[in-house]
Amino acid sequence: WFSRGMKIGVGTGFDSGSTLDYVYENEARGLGLIGRMVDRTFLDAIGWRGIRQRKLNLEELIGQALATLKAAGRPGHVLDIAAGHGRYVLDAIGKSAEQPASVRLQDYSDI
Repeated sequence: WFSRGMKIGVGTGFDSGSTLDYVYENEARGLGLIGRMVDRTFLDAIGWRGIRQRKLNLEELIGQALATLKAAGRPGHVLDIAAGHGRYVLDAIGKSAEQPASVRLQDYSDI
């Protein structure tokens, strides 16, 4: 596999947290010029572009929810029972003006 994204997808599953983290990074990597070109094509697929947009939407919504709870005088608690690596939740919290009172991320996979 010349494409790093394809290698990760085949190795861990294309719906795995590992693959999604790679797609979120959106940086073509692979063996040589051809590997990077194949990887760029992989990353530019419409489905992965949608996944990156979904991440941006989730970041915005998580920030809005935390702000709404704070305005109501209530603590915000974040729970994700299928978080994968948890990258989108951690990024959302990092970008939010309001911080949650607690965060719990879980996944069935050890990786």
